[in-house]
Amino acid sequence: TTINIYPNPVAEVINIDAENKLEYKAILYDLEGKLIISESNPDKLQVNSLPIGTYLLEIKDYASGQKIVERIIIMR
Repeated sequence: TTINIYPNPVAEVINIDAENKLEYKAILYDLEGKLIISESNPDKLQVNSLPIGTYLLEIKDYASGQKIVERIIIMR
C-alpha cells in the first residue's frame, strides 16, 4: 500500500493519502515523544495551532501492525 504525506514542510494541514482503503492510525509526536494528535483514518491533520518545529508522524496499519514514521516540519 502506498501512503503519501504532504506537504512537508507544512504550515496548516498535513494531507494523508492512503491507497486500498487502508485502516490506520495517525499519531503525531513532538521530538520529546509527547503525544500531540492521535486519529483513526484521517485524510487531513490540522497543525496550524502547533508551534513551529519538527515532529514525528507515525502511520500504523491496524491489520498488519506495520508502521512508518515520517519527520514533519511545521513552518509559517
